[in-house]
Amino acid sequence: MPPVSKVAKLPPEIRAWLERTFVERGFGDIVAVTEELNALMKRAGVAITIGKSAVGAESLRVKRAQESIAATTRSMQLIADTAPDEADKRGEALNAMVSEGLFEALLYAREAEAEDDPAARIALMNKA
Repeated sequence: MPPVSKVAKLPPEIRAWLERTFVERGFGDIVAVTEELNALMKRAGVAITIGKSAVGAESLRVKRAQESIAATTRSMQLIADTAPDEADKRGEALNAMVSEGLFEALLYAREAEAEDDPAARIALMNKA
């Protein structure tokens, strides 16, 4: 198993800052975000530095997760608007199915990020 990424080792409050910053800056400005992240970690006494490639990869991961959740939300709203179900049984069942599928896909995607072997990474992404 590959080593845990530096981003995954960040304290929760710094990781939350990083994820908020990605969203606020439209998932761009990676060089400046990297510089600010490293300065923030230095002030917080975190003894690691993170490169712009790792920050860029994390930005893509967060963006994909956000897009996936947004698409699921739009789909659920469309179903609710076009096929009302007063007892909400269909909605409950659909929500459970979508949530389970999304969770599994995100797990496979997370595993694929950590995989060094390109063939194994592609296999995991196919499962996702």
